[in-house]
Amino acid sequence: MEDVRLGLEEELMVLDPGTLALVPHDIEQTWARWPERRERLGREIHRAALELRTSVTRHPDALLRDVTQQRAWAREAANAQGQWVGAAGLHPTAPHWDQALHEGDPHYAQLLDAFGDVARGACTFGLHLHLGLPSDDARSRLFLVLRERLPLVQAISANAPFSEGRDTGLASFRASWLGRYPRMGVPEPWPDASAWEHHVARLRRTGCLSPEGAPWYDLRLHHRLPTVELRVADALGDCQRVWLLAAWGACWAWTVAHERPQAQVPHPTPTPLLQENHWRARRHGARAKLVDWRQDVEHPLSHWLADEAEALAPAARALGLGPRWPDRLKPAAEADGAAWQRAQHASGGFEGLLKALVQQTNTAWEPA
Repeated sequence: MEDVRLGLEEELMVLDPGTLALVPHDIEQTWARWPERRERLGREIHRAALELRTSVTRHPDALLRDVTQQRAWAREAANAQGQWVGAAGLHPTAPHWDQALHEGDPHYAQLLDAFGDVARGACTFGLHLHLGLPSDDARSRLFLVLRERLPLVQAISANAPFSEGRDTGLASFRASWLGRYPRMGVPEPWPDASAWEHHVARLRRTGCLSPEGAPWYDLRLHHRLPTVELRVADALGDCQRVWLLAAWGACWAWTVAHERPQAQVPHPTPTPLLQENHWRARRHGARAKLVDWRQDVEHPLSHWLADEAEALAPAARALGLGPRWPDRLKPAAEADGAAWQRAQHASGGFEGLLKALVQQTNTAWEPA
């Protein structure tokens, strides 16, 4: 796997153990106590979020071992301040407008000035997968491949059915909060790195972006790192599902790096049609029927994941993911985090759900 690099950022909720509400975390205190972790535990615009950053790895197993370590460090940092951590796309009950912000940080102060209440209200938690390839051409091809599959990732990762104490009726309401921002959602099918860089440069030149800024699309060629960044996924407490997303992404990166024919996208899906499938995935998660726009026919998620398993079989063998690779995709088509959350809520209310989210997030990953 010499051509492919993996990295992951995830945003965890910080909770009060008594009320289970979101609570501000003092990241400066954490950095002072563990200065060596400063690059691995970071802050977000909302003070009730901890951002975890893995090291760069070459295999999904190594990535998930690192995720387990980062979560242990986050749990230790939170416990030191009398707090808990948990993972979900949204806190199920928190009033989003009332959360404390890092207003003194110049970067976040700039965002608040630029976006006002949009930034204040979007208290969301995501998972960002970085897939590194050595050339601009390879990364551009990977971008086009993954763009076609953004609805699949949204469906697999849907983990935000509740918002402010209500069942929203969606499997992932997180995108509804983030959609208030400009330059979000499904990106255009930029044909190569130069086209993307021209777009970003034009936005910077006209003041739409800061001189170092970049759009926050669900998928992008990263503006500083040699990676394709997949940003559509909700934060996930279930490490097995995090592994699945990492393994799936690594397989596509390997497939592109080795110029396999299944990694060709001669006719990218028009953005409005891709947005239709994206909506279906947000609304229904694993129960979504996504449209094959080549034939205008809808298929259940199980159909699409069976195709993915077949297309990625050579990569799975090359990466040593084992003969059970197709079997590990099947549970993603049967249920999602949103269904699990609703089941927890049905049996234990919001208190039971939040405690279950904390427990799930604190369960270490084990190879299947």
